[in-house]
This record gives sequence, structure tokens and C-alpha cells, in this order.
Amino acid sequence: MGDGTFKVLECPELGRYGVAGRNLKAGDRLFEELPFAVGPKLDSPPLCLECCCPVDGGEGGPRCSRCGWPLCEDCSGPGSELVYHRGECEVFAASGVRFRPVEDSTAGCVQLDCITPLRVLLAKEADEARWTREIEPMEYHDAERRESANWKVDENNIVSFLCGPCKLGDRFSRELVQRAIGLLD
Repeated sequence: MGDGTFKVLECPELGRYGVAGRNLKAGDRLFEELPFAVGPKLDSPPLCLECCCPVDGGEGGPRCSRCGWPLCEDCSGPGSELVYHRGECEVFAASGVRFRPVEDSTAGCVQLDCITPLRVLLAKEADEARWTREIEPMEYHDAERRESANWKVDENNIVSFLCGPCKLGDRFSRELVQRAIGLLD
């Protein structure tokens, strides 16, 4: 920022960080940025993939008429314009991968764990320059993650799902999918 609010420094061990360039008051805006991707966090209960409001994940819950994944009535109604759900909707519709109804709409829904990594990958594809400039330099803790139990769970639940049934293996390598997951972690 040109007003001296803060400066960005870099440390080999920790990466980039901000340091205040002047005394700050509560409520001072330090910066604004456009998110690279927006989506549900891991282990979210069923929610609308457009507005993120909770939805019924059961058999009769609201769904996207095109791909069959959760969308609330407001977001799936006539005249609704999809912003966030559009990319994965195309993937799910083309591959025929449908959302499987869940018994408990208050519990975490592992099916949704693929959504945000997929949105990161689709955003990379749409804006390679921004990926290279802003996202690629980020640490994703590859070595540490490979040693964790989460790596295998992610490999099975997210990587294999996206590269297999979703038919994205030719567009995104398994390593790139794991990188997207690591960046989000």
C-alpha cells in the first residue's frame, strides 16, 4: 500500500508476512484483496454451493437441476445467476457424478470436501498469470503433509474422486490436486 500502513517482508522459514508501517487503530483497513477461490471448508454439513446457506442433504433436499448437487431454492430458482457453482456444475454434469443424499444434514459431508480444491484448480486454469504471481509462491507443506494421515484420506476422498469419476485426470495431475489441498490446509 502506498500510504505506509504496512509493508510485506519475506522470511525463508515462514514465507511472506506483513509489518505495520505506522501505529494502527482498531478498525483500520490494512488491505483488500479478491479471493482466488471461494468455497466450503472441510467437513462442512450440506450447504448450498452458491450462497453457502445450510440445506437439507437428504433425498428430498434442494438440488441443482443440471448436476444434482446441493443448491438452495433461491439459488436454483428461475432467473438465478450462478457465480461460484458454475465451474463444478459443468464438471459434475459432464462426468455424470451426482451428489449422494445423506442421513444427517447437521453432520460433516465428506462429498463437499472436493469443492474448494476443485474451485482452486478451475481458477488456476482460468487465470494462470494470477496463479503464478500470487498462489504458486505460497507454502503448501508437501513433505509434512505426505507424512500425515490426512494425506491418504485426501488422496482417496478428493484426489481419486476428481481424477477418477470426475474425469479431470487429464486436466489436473494428482500432485497439483494435492498442492491445491495443501494450500487450503
